[in-house]
Amino acid sequence: MESIEDIFKEVETDTPVSIRLECTGNPMENGELSSFSMKVSGTSEEKEHFNKWLKKLKSTALTFYQIQK
Repeated sequence: MESIEDIFKEVETDTPVSIRLECTGNPMENGELSSFSMKVSGTSEEKEHFNKWLKKLKSTALTFYQIQK
């Protein structure tokens, strides 16, 4: 989360910002890897929005990898 704070310090006011999380897991029965992706978009003025959704992204990714065990 600290690196996200650094990003918001570097960009200008009202700059479009998009963060995408891609996770790849174990092979499924059909041989393809299990995977999912999520994306959060907005502007640099919506820092609180991003922090809220990034926490949800992190939680979802951790759940995904726990299921893969």
